[in-house]
This record gives sequence, C-alpha cells and structure tokens, in this order.
Amino acid sequence: MGSADPGPSRRGFLGSTLALAGTLPLIVAEPVAATTAAAAALGPSGSRYLALSLSEAAFVEAMVNALCPGDRLTPDGVNSGLAAAIDANLAGATDGVPGQRALFKAGLAAADCACRSRTGRALTLLAPADARRFLWDVAAGDVNADFPVASWWADVVDPMLKQACFSGIVYDTYGSTMFWKMFG
Repeated sequence: MGSADPGPSRRGFLGSTLALAGTLPLIVAEPVAATTAAAAALGPSGSRYLALSLSEAAFVEAMVNALCPGDRLTPDGVNSGLAAAIDANLAGATDGVPGQRALFKAGLAAADCACRSRTGRALTLLAPADARRFLWDVAAGDVNADFPVASWWADVVDPMLKQACFSGIVYDTYGSTMFWKMFG
C-alpha cells in the first residue's frame, strides 16, 4: 500500500487480531464441499448469499476488498472467503447473535447513505483507496449518519471481520493458512 493510505495496513489489522483470535468462539465448519455448494446456491435475494440482498452483498464485497486487497501473498477479501463468512454468520450458519442480522443491515444502510452523502457515490463505486479511507473514517467516528455507525463498526463489523478471518470457510478453503502465513 502507498503512503497515501489512511489507517493501519491489512497486515497490521490482521496482526491485531492474533491476540483476539483465542477469545473468539470456535466455529464449527461444514466440509468444504458443503460450504462451496451453499455459497454457489442462490439465496432468496437472487444472489449467492443467504442473508444479504444483492445491494448489501455488493457493499460487503466492496468493504472486504477495500480492507483486504489482493496482493502477491493472498487473494482479495471476496476471493479469500471473507464476504461468504460474514454472510454465513448473518444467516445463522455459524455463531450468529440473535438480532445481529437486523443490526448489521441497519448499519450497512446508514453507512451506505453516509458514503453517498459524503462522496456522491456508493461505496461500491469508489476506488479501493477511497473506500478504505471512508471505512476507516466510519471506524474512527468521523462519519455523520442518522445511525451510530462508529458503534456499529466497533460492536458488529470489526468483530465479525476478525471472526471471518479465522473462520472455517476461509480455513477449509486455504488449508488453515490463509491469514496465518503472514505471521509464521
């Protein structure tokens, strides 16, 4: 990443999760074939996601790709399984918290509205560096919205991203080495 990127780097973000990884609830993963089949199946929204509508899925994909861009060591956030892991959590396929889906979706809608208001464009249409900058502003509490998006980020999105980084969906697909290989 260039020096113009605000906030911590992807490796810094992932490094900070190592201490928390041991405190997260264990996820019982389905076999890879079942996970792949579930991801390929079309959900009620017409997307391959179970809990997210098409527009919500596009936001989540833009979010995980902005936060975890592909590089020579790893694929981007979507191709590494982060968006699918978040969707599985929201669908209750993992350790989803009751009401978490509604809270996630309300915060996502507010963040998307705030992004459109601030930039004139949806998060999905921003360049990755601009999307990353907006997301770090959300996390820092520097985005005005009708919904407490900074709390949404801290209490819902950030823990869900950290859990997704070390979930069965990502681990099963990449032989338990996807994000750990950068640290070992």
